[in-house]
Amino acid sequence: MRVIFPKGSIDPVTMKSNGLPYGGTGFRSKLTGAGYEIARLRYKIKFPADFDPALGGKLPGLCGGTCNSGGKPPNGTDGFSVRYMWTGNFAASVYAYLPTTVKYGTPIGSRRIPLKRGNWVELIQEVKLNSIGYADGHIKVWADGVKVVEATGLTFRTSPGLKIDAVMFETFYGGHTAEWATPKDTELMFAEFSVEAR
Repeated sequence: MRVIFPKGSIDPVTMKSNGLPYGGTGFRSKLTGAGYEIARLRYKIKFPADFDPALGGKLPGLCGGTCNSGGKPPNGTDGFSVRYMWTGNFAASVYAYLPTTVKYGTPIGSRRIPLKRGNWVELIQEVKLNSIGYADGHIKVWADGVKVVEATGLTFRTSPGLKIDAVMFETFYGGHTAEWATPKDTELMFAEFSVEAR
């Protein structure tokens, strides 16, 4: 899958609302079944050899319920999301919307996820939801087979009905303001998506 980012583009919702052609994309891909307590999302990503990260942008991850994002923190019963965010120094962090999130996503494993220009990188994200009443959830990330993030003691939900039930495929520059915009036309390549869940 090739995703195009025209020069000057930021998140698709903001671009569209301003009547501008947007770059990046955003959609939810529902998992089969009624939802899961633990899941692993695996995919490969390739940045161009001349990729300019600017201030940063988003990459796909797992989510559940309403898949909260965009400055709408979850309340423990409605949803959550666990995307990645690349940063200006060209590394990535987990960017999670959890009940403890104040406004925008909570960074986890700040800049610990290495990225590459001109070569494929395999990312694996494992999310385990907490037991109700306990902060025993976790997020783990592997980059090219090396564990680079392990965050434990997390709360994703207060309701047992909230499960991991979708992939949140979002990738764009931003942020939703002009300083986040891509400085030139560019693209990202994605391949080999898979989810293991139980």
